[in-house]
Order: sequence, then C-alpha cells, then structure tokens
Amino acid sequence: MGNEDGFTFDIRHAKKVGADFRNDLCNGMLKYFPDHIEDESKYMRVMFIKKYPSSLSDEFLTELTSLPVHSITSIDVVPIPKDLTTKILQKKYLGIESDIIKQQRVRNKNNDFSTDISYIVAACLF
Repeated sequence: MGNEDGFTFDIRHAKKVGADFRNDLCNGMLKYFPDHIEDESKYMRVMFIKKYPSSLSDEFLTELTSLPVHSITSIDVVPIPKDLTTKILQKKYLGIESDIIKQQRVRNKNNDFSTDISYIVAACLF
C-alpha cells in the first residue's frame, strides 16, 4: 500500500514468460506474530465476527468500514435452504391469520361487526 503509482504490469510479457500477477501483488514473506501480521514493515490485524447477530443495525458495518484506516472487508454468507424459508414464512403467515381470527372473534363478542383489520395486525402482513 502506498506504492500504487510505481506498480506496472504488462499482461503480454507475463503470458510470454509464464509469470503470475499474484507474485507481483503479494509479498511471499509474511511474518506472523500472536497479535499481528507484519509485511514489508506494515502491520496488520484481523477482526473475525463468527456470528453476526441480526439485531445489530446496518450502521455497525458502515461504521466499521468507514474507519480512517486501510482495510479489507470480507463477508461469507451461508444460504438458507428453500424448504426451511418456506416453512418459516408459512408459520409466520398462519400466525398472522390466527391473530386476525382472534381479533374478529373479540370484535364480534363486543357486537362490533367490523371487517377491517387493525393497523397493528395489518403491519405484520408486510
């Protein structure tokens, strides 16, 4: 980092001699220490978040990546199987339907024969 202007790479020449661009970009001699990594008198640290909780706001990642330091952010995402997502969505939908039925029963019991769904229950639909 910091020597980007001095870097040149000729792909035609690399093809002729069989060179690999990764050898030009990455230093082969990293020194590993218990609390950091050293490369050409530059120091690196790694932060690993094993489980990113869904309750954190997106601002957390924004603030983390906007720190005034050189950083690389990598996110590995594990896809959720389709049958599991279908099951979760059906359960949520059936729960909302039962809330609507309960609300209608209470209204009918109180002689309030309205067919409108309350805002709180309707908000769960979206």
